[in-house]
Amino acid sequence: MKLVHFGRFALAASGLAMAVAMPAHADITHTFATQSSITVLPTTIESSARTASLAVSGNNVTVATSLGSISSDGVITAPGAATVTVPGSAFTYNVSVADEDTVAGPTIASGTVTATPDYSTQTTQVGGLATGATVTALSSGVGTAVIGTAVGTTVSTLQQASLSVFK
Repeated sequence: MKLVHFGRFALAASGLAMAVAMPAHADITHTFATQSSITVLPTTIESSARTASLAVSGNNVTVATSLGSISSDGVITAPGAATVTVPGSAFTYNVSVADEDTVAGPTIASGTVTATPDYSTQTTQVGGLATGATVTALSSGVGTAVIGTAVGTTVSTLQQASLSVFK
């Protein structure tokens, strides 16, 4: 090891290289991404029209003319008169008739359902309203999603921030 004198200071030098502070250089990228969506559900109507049905049952009875029938277009012919087979004995006679619903479609005016058919089974889901639904995204990466009074509406926001350092 060799000792080198500089005025009042001494520097020890060896075979090792001396480290010199160098400024660092890097490309720094900071990005923000915001993806938002507002989904408004549509109005849905589900209806089921009842079909015609006829049921005849009994014991110790005789039907004089016909058990009844349902035609292909839904017209019901009631069963004929019944008489007790063994007079003085117990008997049962049951007739059940259900007329079919008249098949009709809903009334729609300017995209709005104004009337629906009177079916035996009907389920209506009211559609959404976007009233008060807002999404904001600032360049700083701060964002908000507000539903407000938007019934039947979904508001979603996905925010991502990334920091990349490359030399």
